[in-house]
Amino acid sequence: MLGRAKLRARFRSEQGFTLIEALVAVLTGIVIVLVLFTILEVSVRQSAKLADRAEATQFARVAMNHIVDELHSACVSQGLAPVRKESGENKLILVNGYSSNAEISSTGTATAGARKDEIVYSPGAQTLTDYTYYATGVTNGEYTFAATASPSTGVRIGEHITAMQQGAETVPIFKYYAYATTPSKLGSGPSSDLNETTLAASGKTLEAAAAETVGAVAVSFEAGPFDNKGVNGVRAPQTSLVTLGFEVPSDQTSPKDEPCE
Repeated sequence: MLGRAKLRARFRSEQGFTLIEALVAVLTGIVIVLVLFTILEVSVRQSAKLADRAEATQFARVAMNHIVDELHSACVSQGLAPVRKESGENKLILVNGYSSNAEISSTGTATAGARKDEIVYSPGAQTLTDYTYYATGVTNGEYTFAATASPSTGVRIGEHITAMQQGAETVPIFKYYAYATTPSKLGSGPSSDLNETTLAASGKTLEAAAAETVGAVAVSFEAGPFDNKGVNGVRAPQTSLVTLGFEVPSDQTSPKDEPCE
């Protein structure tokens, strides 16, 4: 009986949390939940940013490797000038060739032989597209190409591509260099034995004479992730300078080097 009396007395007791204590407990719980959600949001954003950066870097490298591989295959024969006229800041026109044989065939196919590629950058569409003309033979020492390339035959090698910025200056997608007439010291120019080839003022394309002197091509651009939403502002820069030669030119008093010599 005594135990039941104590139990009933405890149930009738009005002891418990005050209103202020309850409010403090609720507010503390809210603060903890908000902190946890903030940590979760930051983690999700950082994970998305890292994923976008990895994706953008992968796309940029694929596009750059495609261009560099074609430039490395541009010296088809001794003394050939691979870069062709009308190449400019947004278009690279070059002759190149692939073959498992010791000598590259003058007739090009999708897998081997001499060919001409036009790698075109579209600022509006932010794309890099490679248009291929297969060689049909040689006339007067020059390769001839089939004039049957159209947008439908182009290969998209890069998307969400933009030009790099250096301060207020926009870096061209393609820049061209010729061998210097006098040697320069390391660190005093873009390259120890190269000088930038000036583009023609009209249309910013290379004239035939200037194109024949191009000994190196610099490729620079930035790529974004596949969705290209720009939420995280992720861009992956890529830059490469490819020298068109069978060997690196020596540092001599008056360099006589020409493309593919």
